[in-house]
Amino acid sequence: MILRKGDKIQIPGSYQHDALYEGNFVQRSWHRLKYKEALKVAKPLNGDVILDVGCGSGVLSNMLAEQYGATVTGIDGNVEAIKFCKEQYHLENLSFKYMIFEDIATHFHDNTIDKIFFLETIEHITKAQAENLMNIFYRILKPGGTLIITTPNKFSFWPLTEFILDRFKLVPDLGEGQHEHIYSSKELRALVVSSGFTKIFSEKLLLFAPWLSFMGKKFTDVLHRLESNDLLPGSLLLHVYRK
Repeated sequence: MILRKGDKIQIPGSYQHDALYEGNFVQRSWHRLKYKEALKVAKPLNGDVILDVGCGSGVLSNMLAEQYGATVTGIDGNVEAIKFCKEQYHLENLSFKYMIFEDIATHFHDNTIDKIFFLETIEHITKAQAENLMNIFYRILKPGGTLIITTPNKFSFWPLTEFILDRFKLVPDLGEGQHEHIYSSKELRALVVSSGFTKIFSEKLLLFAPWLSFMGKKFTDVLHRLESNDLLPGSLLLHVYRK
């Protein structure tokens, strides 16, 4: 199996935190709306045991622990990201671990996790790695446990967006430096259900809302609600699966 270990290029440990709170209007809206939608469909509960796989700078992990009372472990293969998380967040029900994703199988027992968040991460590993990781996720989730995935949509404006971002060096290199495989909704579903999961929800997000968010939060949120469905070619796939 082809194995990718960590980032090919150096990504700042605070990257997602900075994008959400200090980035340009597109970055801020992209991340805010992504987290908002993922939390809405996941319905985290007080006392849930949750893994945030590919946690980056820990923004979502902290939300889950602080706002919902879940017991959360954030995992990432970027040592600088884990260092940032441990310096930034100090909740008793929140912890962070540096590990490559394949190590999850040896660190967590089978049937012990309520929910796994895997947001904008599957595209950073090879497809063979992703297949193996889905098997690991299935084993460690409790019966009835939930897997939430977001990833760029192959059949959308995203490939062009990625080309422009890389061409003008607006973000750390995506095409060659970060992303390994971009999925269509059909391909992502086939990969995940092959491990035994059942898909319970899917939609496509972020068609126009982030790009027009300079018009204000209220306008952006209304547009986001209107365009978030499984018919329009949104730039981000959101899938929810159940064990």
